[in-house]
Amino acid sequence: MSAIRSSWSSMPQEKRTRSGVMPAAAKLAQGVERIVDVNWFEMGMPEAVWHLEAKEFGPLVVGMDTKGRSIYAGLRKAALEKIDALYPA
Repeated sequence: MSAIRSSWSSMPQEKRTRSGVMPAAAKLAQGVERIVDVNWFEMGMPEAVWHLEAKEFGPLVVGMDTKGRSIYAGLRKAALEKIDALYPA
């Protein structure tokens, strides 16, 4: 994590993202050795299916399942319910 934090702190303000995705993606990209193939590139770069050869890539968290449910939305809901229970209005 320290490499990600140091790259974040040295990054110009206009290139930073609120979620911190940009420095994490840059760090993970260092482990990609080569792009083997790309399918459905005509759908756009984020939607394309990339076949990569990588080393030391991860661990990763998949935030959304095939039904569109977000792990983060569920965690947020559970956290807000817990806060409401602990600190009633």
